[in-house]
Amino acid sequence: MKVLGVCLLAFVVAVQLRHSQINSVIKLIKKCFSHGGVTSENPWVVHLRIAVSTSGYLRTCVGSLIDNRWVLTAASCMENVRFVWIRYGADNVINPELVTETTIARTNGEIAIISINRAVGYTDNINAVALPSIDDEVPATGIVCGYGADEDNNPGEQIICPEIVLEPFEDGNILGISEDVTPTHHDIGAPLVSNGVQIGILSIPIGRSHSAVFVNPAKYRDWIKEQIGVEL
Repeated sequence: MKVLGVCLLAFVVAVQLRHSQINSVIKLIKKCFSHGGVTSENPWVVHLRIAVSTSGYLRTCVGSLIDNRWVLTAASCMENVRFVWIRYGADNVINPELVTETTIARTNGEIAIISINRAVGYTDNINAVALPSIDDEVPATGIVCGYGADEDNNPGEQIICPEIVLEPFEDGNILGISEDVTPTHHDIGAPLVSNGVQIGILSIPIGRSHSAVFVNPAKYRDWIKEQIGVEL
């Protein structure tokens, strides 16, 4: 989500302009930072850093806490996984409220669940999200949280939670469309939430079109319940 750099540039420009020129830039700054979501408002969001067994490189994804011992994300994030660092309550990934480590992940189709190596205590910034039922309708809008990328396409560090427009998509999935925020491959696995229920998992960012395909976790609800052994 390459919006943070634009926001900072707008701020610098505003400082340099005369008072008579500043109003339009201030509007842009307000628009930029209205996208920002703090973890107290989205306490289920987790930042994932994955060590890849086949290359030795690191991969960045996003996930959601669905239980105090389980994280939900996209299956592609867990390909060839060797190790996972999970950051919770991370408005900024440099200063998370909590970090855990694990090596255990299970995949099914387009989704994956990650087993946390301890029970995570809930706080104002760390809490689980509810999952949808299979007969739930797609709402008009939803909130998706990710960390985006910087100007060099490196993983971003600051959480961004824009509201996006939603449309039903093929295979029971959801198409999300934004006017000005572009999802990146670092945002894969990001939770799409409406009214406290996670209705999607970011699966495919669609380049410069400001849109993305979200997997509907309702399709996997029974499998998730079976794996984690908890009533959803």
